[in-house]
Amino acid sequence: MREKVSLHRISLIALYILSLGIFNIPINSDRGLLSFVSAFLIVSLIYFLIYKLKNSLFLKGIISVFAVIVAASGIALITQFFAGAVLKKTPEFFIAAFFVACVLYAVLSENSAVAKFSFLMFPIIVVVIILIFVLSINNFKFTDFGSYILPEEQSLIKTTTENIILFLPVCFLVVYGNKENKSLRSDLIGLAIGLAFLTVCILNVLLGNLDIGAFKFPYFSAVEMLSVGSIFSRLSGFVYFVFFVVSLVRVSVCLKTVKDFCKALGAKREKVTGIIICAAAGSLSFIF
Repeated sequence: MREKVSLHRISLIALYILSLGIFNIPINSDRGLLSFVSAFLIVSLIYFLIYKLKNSLFLKGIISVFAVIVAASGIALITQFFAGAVLKKTPEFFIAAFFVACVLYAVLSENSAVAKFSFLMFPIIVVVIILIFVLSINNFKFTDFGSYILPEEQSLIKTTTENIILFLPVCFLVVYGNKENKSLRSDLIGLAIGLAFLTVCILNVLLGNLDIGAFKFPYFSAVEMLSVGSIFSRLSGFVYFVFFVVSLVRVSVCLKTVKDFCKALGAKREKVTGIIICAAAGSLSFIF
């Protein structure tokens, strides 16, 4: 029997993948595009190999430990981004507290809530990414683009290993979600679409050929430097939206995974468990 395709699941996976890569886009030949994509494909293979263990409580336990760390790093990234780009005079604690409150609402909601949210947000994110790419075309420079495809020979293994570590949290999705909504077909489609749009974001940075090495968030920096007439003079506002949405999906998926594991172990007070998990991740985020 052919597996059903879940658009909700596909949307969630694609946004989750964007959240892992869009903050860490390669900006020069030290971290080539090929290395970035190759690492993702290797992680996708690992995903496929462990997919049969999706109902394993042991695997859920291992993933839950690392999910808290990945969630905390996600909270730290979005907090640092808004503190540095938009809310410069606002203490990071208040920014993190607001974001964690949004995550808490998602964590305490039904299991399908994040998937439904992803399904609603994904078309908007796609339009924004394509719009930014199209409006950037006139500024693209293809000179020396070949050097961005492949990292320097001596750094190929090193950068690919670093990128594999970056994308390993993709495997968290193996144990996330309701059994009835999971299908390997949906997951593979989601992985492919996520990689495709992440590659578009990477090309937006590399083809822009801008001196943005000193900036922590290359995609935002590339878009902020872009100006297309009076109508699209503030494209950076779109990036605020993209970063917030994908970060919300990333952190919610990680912490709902932890909550579901706690429930499987016998935790009965789901609200208290969710609050404790979110508070722990929020506190841990200040270490990053």
